[in-house]
Amino acid sequence: FFNLKNMPDEVYLFTLIKFGLMGLTCFISIKGIFKKISPYLILILSTSYALMSFAVSQLEIKTWLDVFIIIPFILLGLHQLITQKRRVLYFIALSILFIQNYYFGYMMAVFLVLWFFVQTSWNFKIRIKSFID
Repeated sequence: FFNLKNMPDEVYLFTLIKFGLMGLTCFISIKGIFKKISPYLILILSTSYALMSFAVSQLEIKTWLDVFIIIPFILLGLHQLITQKRRVLYFIALSILFIQNYYFGYMMAVFLVLWFFVQTSWNFKIRIKSFID
């Protein structure tokens, strides 16, 4: 598809595609988790996520950008697991993250345990009843 002379352009193109996918997955996740937020605010937040300084600083390590594409789906999957008992998205996205990058997968698993406790503390009585049922 690209010849050797155009290889830097190919790397640049795929990097731009990855940043676009980061914003898209963040948009989908925020829209799925917080249904009452304005689409304009979701667009601003997802663009901010895609262009965060940590991701921009990781431009030299191309595989780490894939992690930031998967993370919003993991958070959406955890939200679906807690609220609707749907676990497919959560387990598929987390499995892909562990296969793709074990280091970030481990850190994400630790974060998800903490995030789970934060989310369950928001509506403590309702959440406890849903786990008991």
